[in-house]
Amino acid sequence: MASDDCKTPIEELEIIREEYEKLAKKYSLPSFKELDEDFEISKAEFSGTTILRDMRKLIIAKFASMMNFAELLLNPSNGSMFHMFLTRGISSEDKEILSKIFGEIGEIEIDSFALELNYGEKNEAEFIKKSFSQWQEMKPEFEQIFNSLKINWKKSSIKKEKSYFG
Repeated sequence: MASDDCKTPIEELEIIREEYEKLAKKYSLPSFKELDEDFEISKAEFSGTTILRDMRKLIIAKFASMMNFAELLLNPSNGSMFHMFLTRGISSEDKEILSKIFGEIGEIEIDSFALELNYGEKNEAEFIKKSFSQWQEMKPEFEQIFNSLKINWKKSSIKKEKSYFG
């Protein structure tokens, strides 16, 4: 058995999970498993004293990544050729969804920036609860966008093949 100073990563993660579950109960937060499935929180290193802050930073990293993707689809002139091809077939409905998501993620990021000024366990917990709920609402919208992109990508690929061989 490992000593207190030499815990394995699995043992450390179990301690974090146990500490988080206490906080989850206290603040009615999503389970560790739910957060891990959506935000891969088990991959991070945690401070023993600010677990919720560490989790918020992981959550915001996912939102920042998705915001960047939405931004590149809404404004492909700043993106790569890949993004320009992706945006060719985006419908006005998809653009509205992306704009809505972009605004929502922007608010989430601003809320996260504000938490950087003053640490408070309760405020961190509220952020996690709220952002997790918002993510659950956004997932089907992103899924719709990704399905549209996949269909348009295939159409674009078919046109390229026909133009080369037709």
